[in-house]
Amino acid sequence: MASTKTIVSLTPSTNPKPLLKPRDIVALDPVAEVYQALVLGTRDYIRKNGFEKVVIGLSGGVDSAIVATIAVDALGRITSSEYRCPHVILLPAVLQIPKHL
Repeated sequence: MASTKTIVSLTPSTNPKPLLKPRDIVALDPVAEVYQALVLGTRDYIRKNGFEKVVIGLSGGVDSAIVATIAVDALGRITSSEYRCPHVILLPAVLQIPKHL
């Protein structure tokens, strides 16, 4: 088994990498910034842990709709599945929320 050595020079390179082009940064309102952070955190967690798909249990409330929306924005429609939890009182309009996602 051959060993390899890595030599790190302390002198500056004569051929430095070109600087990145500046980008325009759009400031988000606080709610949008929090939402984007939730989407990014969810996406990173799922990918870094090697999950291929997620299953989300939905009760039909507004919080379930938000969780489903974050999951779809983070992972896409293909990798997100929803299962509705049975409940005594489920309004027909509430049952339609996941279909729009």
